[in-house]
Amino acid sequence: MAIDPYKIQYYRGDFYPKILTFTDKLTRAPIDLTGMDLTLTVNSERNPTTTDNELFKIDGVIVDAAAGKASFTPTAENTNLPNATYYYDVSAAVGVESKRTLVKGTFVIEMDIGKD
Repeated sequence: MAIDPYKIQYYRGDFYPKILTFTDKLTRAPIDLTGMDLTLTVNSERNPTTTDNELFKIDGVIVDAAAGKASFTPTAENTNLPNATYYYDVSAAVGVESKRTLVKGTFVIEMDIGKD
């Protein structure tokens, strides 16, 4: 089974940072995140046409701009969803001048053994 590099996975109710590294799809070089505002958006639909099924957003914290690394930390409420595969994207904005989607992938919530 192939590993999905764009899969984010949490056990239900867990919350801790995930560090994502953004690279150019063609050259594999890191994308310089200097001056960018990053937002990870989770939706129940893979290709939504409206925001009706948007579940939550997480603002990114740039960890190493030149290396393309940013951290995203959901809240316990964010991950306290029914066990399922959801979908996310990360958008990067530089003021109002530009906005681009850096990556799309799956956001999986699984039930853990303990219910605390």
